[in-house]
Amino acid sequence: MFAKTLVCATALLAFGCSGAGGGSAPAATNAPADPGAPAVQVPVANQTAPVVLVEPRDETVAQGEWACFSVEAMGDPTPAIQWYRDGAAIPGANAASYYFIPSDPSLDGAAFHAVVHNAAGDTTSRDATLHVACAGAPLFSVQPTATSAFPGTLVAFLAGTSTVSKVAWVVNGTTCQEGDTTAILSGTQTTLTVTASAGTSSTLAFPAPAAPGTYAVQAIATGSGVPVASAPVLLTVMAPVTNVPTLSIQSVLLDQGIQLPDSSVPLVANRAGLLRIVGAASTFNGLTPSAKVRVTAPGQAAQVFVIPCPGHGVPTTPDLTAWPSMTWDVLLPASLIRPGARVAVTLDPGGQNVTVPDWAIPCLPVPDLDLRFVPVVLAGGTPTLGPSTVQAAVQEMTRLYPLAKVAATVGSPFTPSVCDIATVANINQVLMDLESKRIADGALQTYYQGIWQQGIDCLYAGLGYIASPGNTSSRSSLACLGQYSASAHELGHNLGLQHAPCGAVSDPDPDFPYSGGLIGLGQPVDTTGPGLVYTDPGNPCYHDIMGYCGAFWISDYNYTRVFKALTQTTRGAGSGAAACLLVSGFQSGRGGPSPRWNLRPAFNVTTQPSAPAPAGVRIDLMNGDAVVASHTVAVSDAEATGLATFVAAIPMPGTPITGVRLNHEGQTVHLKGLTGHAAAPTMALTAPGVAHLSWNHATHPLAMVRDEQTGQVVAILGGDNQELPVAPGRTYRVELSDNVGSSSHPGIAPR
Repeated sequence: MFAKTLVCATALLAFGCSGAGGGSAPAATNAPADPGAPAVQVPVANQTAPVVLVEPRDETVAQGEWACFSVEAMGDPTPAIQWYRDGAAIPGANAASYYFIPSDPSLDGAAFHAVVHNAAGDTTSRDATLHVACAGAPLFSVQPTATSAFPGTLVAFLAGTSTVSKVAWVVNGTTCQEGDTTAILSGTQTTLTVTASAGTSSTLAFPAPAAPGTYAVQAIATGSGVPVASAPVLLTVMAPVTNVPTLSIQSVLLDQGIQLPDSSVPLVANRAGLLRIVGAASTFNGLTPSAKVRVTAPGQAAQVFVIPCPGHGVPTTPDLTAWPSMTWDVLLPASLIRPGARVAVTLDPGGQNVTVPDWAIPCLPVPDLDLRFVPVVLAGGTPTLGPSTVQAAVQEMTRLYPLAKVAATVGSPFTPSVCDIATVANINQVLMDLESKRIADGALQTYYQGIWQQGIDCLYAGLGYIASPGNTSSRSSLACLGQYSASAHELGHNLGLQHAPCGAVSDPDPDFPYSGGLIGLGQPVDTTGPGLVYTDPGNPCYHDIMGYCGAFWISDYNYTRVFKALTQTTRGAGSGAAACLLVSGFQSGRGGPSPRWNLRPAFNVTTQPSAPAPAGVRIDLMNGDAVVASHTVAVSDAEATGLATFVAAIPMPGTPITGVRLNHEGQTVHLKGLTGHAAAPTMALTAPGVAHLSWNHATHPLAMVRDEQTGQVVAILGGDNQELPVAPGRTYRVELSDNVGSSSHPGIAPR
């Protein structure tokens, strides 16, 4: 389930964003409980006033995107925190991190600071400024970074913007435009180049001045006439040294979305990855060595990449938890990351020639994810799923999960047995109808995601079954149109992920390793888009996609779980299509004092049978009082709605079926066939493209409608919903269920 409303201000533990649910922390007070009672003086012993360790930093965000301000402090006792905006206390903002979505452009320029206090005193942080970019204004996706250099060494500053923009640079108060070669520092020249690709990148390069000292550098981007400034940084020019430090390679990482410093996150074959070389020097320096990477993949010519030094001065102690880190990075295309590919790395080629033994890329193939988006027809309308919508949803899933390819298609509009999803019972009914359609369509290896129209009243932004090992009846989910994070979240449930502990989630994963649903120390990058996008692991507001907090990415924990689930799942051809009975049911009141199982009317279908589950409910097919077939069916948890469901295709025995019996934990539910003639249904047009299906639902309570041209199930209708969209010239096969089987009525045409 994906929360419909995100938590905007959360009480968090010091030094992080660990959530305390959806409420706000109470404001700290030193007032006595009884306003009329005298204050009690408490002796202060071995106490220290708070000290701010990490100051909040300026933030630049687009209107409608998350902004986050953080502070780190220490003291004894543990200090409390209060955030202020423009000098006024923010109610409920009592955490180490305060994050929210700026909805008003007038917040541009607002100042935020934190007061950290305990019994020994209080300390005020610096003011951090919020910059809210208007629509069309650029954002700095890559901020320039401070650097150090020796006199005369070529220094470079890089800035990246979210939109193609004109970029200027300001060095010690002097502005230089694109193409300038103006003396901006004593005895130096500058060369400024702007290169546009997926966004805009701008590089300022010039020899470091002869005089040691510090020099201020800042980029100014202009898009749609609105100037936006980057964070100011310093160039530190150091006095020359005579000893040349020794270089070394500490590690080489390959990151396809999330990676740990020990390279323990598994790699996916045929998925692009960012190769990162972590170099170090024996002493403080201003060296600018390049690096060379040679990749040899089976059946391909070797490819060589030369990587310029990313800064000036090789660090003596590399820190991968800081971003951006001083690493030599190159994006390896998916074609090079495959079993048998080998990598050789050299730091400072032609100089010190530091190498590591060539190594094989330890990647495994992951099966393509077959995904079908299904427009769900409800009273509020039917969504249109165009190519851009599908591409955006697939992009969000692909960048977060260990997938090489998502084979996405759009199915026919599907009409469920209820008209709305305003209640828990109804949205579960739609999800069960969708899973019934998936199995009746014979798509046991395909994931179905039903999409409903925006604006329809619903408790959630999405809902999905949580898969269990070996259960192929947990591959359906629902999401609202345009809610791409919700689509990815619900697919995560289908892939076996529970909730991450952030926000007002229910049933969080007890083994999730990071407090507050954070992503941990992983290095997140997006390697799936048209251009490489670094995210910021130093930002304490990055939370796992399976939680309800903002700033989503995925933790190494959940990424690895999905990888194992996909690589360890057997994808055989199955037993082929056969005559089956499609049975389904649900348990209401789950977790309460009297849970109750319910069986739904069954259908005769020809599809691939569901494999017997190792545990679940036992379904007996009856002929009179005799059991003629028995099948254990896996139970799927529809998240935290209090309902458990099952849908399965059970092979038909050679004996006629007169009843279906469910057995589970001592509870027995017996569904018997209804009597009555199944007259042929009729389909009457009530409006262009809309038809009303009429049949005797007293003797046949449920109808399944299949498009005879595509073979797909387009509707499961009951007494509450008997209309469906139809296409001109199409004919439909209608199956009418008498509880324990169905009669087939082909060739039904709207009239």
